[in-house]
Amino acid sequence: QHQPEGIEYPELPGATCVHKFHDGPTYGYSFTWKRFESFVTERNIPVLYETPGRELIQDGETREIIGVRAEKDGKSVFIKARRGVVLTCGGFENNQEMIRNYLPGVSYCYPSGTPYNEGDGIAMALSVGADLWHMNNFAGPSMALKVPEFPATFSIQALHFAKEYPGGMIIVGPDGGRFYDEKFKHRHGKVPINGVWSPMHVPTPMFMVFDQDMMSAAPLYNKNPNRGWTPIITRYDWSDDNSAELEKGWIKKGETIEDLARTIGLDPAALGATVERWNAQTAAGEDADFGRKLMLSPLAKGPFYAMELSPSMINTQGGPRRNEKARVLRPDGTPIPRLYSAGELGSIYSYLYQGTGNIGECLAFGRIAGRNVAAETAWS
Repeated sequence: QHQPEGIEYPELPGATCVHKFHDGPTYGYSFTWKRFESFVTERNIPVLYETPGRELIQDGETREIIGVRAEKDGKSVFIKARRGVVLTCGGFENNQEMIRNYLPGVSYCYPSGTPYNEGDGIAMALSVGADLWHMNNFAGPSMALKVPEFPATFSIQALHFAKEYPGGMIIVGPDGGRFYDEKFKHRHGKVPINGVWSPMHVPTPMFMVFDQDMMSAAPLYNKNPNRGWTPIITRYDWSDDNSAELEKGWIKKGETIEDLARTIGLDPAALGATVERWNAQTAAGEDADFGRKLMLSPLAKGPFYAMELSPSMINTQGGPRRNEKARVLRPDGTPIPRLYSAGELGSIYSYLYQGTGNIGECLAFGRIAGRNVAAETAWS
């Protein structure tokens, strides 16, 4: 995609240099990833699966990073670094303690991508004296279904900014009231508030409330494997009529709006008033509260349903601070010897970033880190 198509923040300085490239079919733009994989397999680079890094080994005198302690089947595995260590461990998308401590506006949040980014690289870097930066930046929040049976979120079709779906639907917070245009096209979870791009407000618990027309129209979840952990890796087979998910308890049911409110723990009068106001606004053809333009249909036909939604995100950006040479830095700005990083683990993006920028950053800083660590003198 070339200018101006597909540029997420065209108003930001430097936006005119941005171009997006998608290589391959809709299925995760898979040609790109297959080519990345070939760079590893063609050179016979060993990959140690199910072997998480736990600790950086640091020389007690020189403070150089000389290896890594990992774990395999519950036992420690010690790996010597010939020249240095490059951390490319991803973010902390599925570390709820870090999410509560660092991310603004969310008490919990779950990933739409890999659930195995749990901040391991951050913990390892901290233990050897690294500074942190950009810990409040994340590609979110959006709203999605999260259930205990699966580690990543489910994308709900009716919430897509461009899709029209039969039936009535609103999203309400813990007070039973609406809080936003449910169909607004946010930018990786950021929305304009008083002239500033800010994280979308996601009061929890929040519920998508909908009617029988929507329930019976089509599957609420898009299981087409185009992107995201759940459709591509988990591949949960959502039922065509949503009945299996109703039986599992992922969807709640009430014969009336008031019955539904009691089932999901909301005030029946508050939810009833919200639905009554929404129905009146749809009859008038205008969402006077939040300016929603799509799916202006009343919640008309019972029984009624609700699905609890969770804050969701693609990834985090924070981690150990790095310099232009990809060296990981201490709080005083000096580099930790033989330690480098690349990718979203300590991303260069402090707040907003142009969509697909993380992949470009991985390529750029992966090359910078690789060249610089290869130039280090080997130790024995």
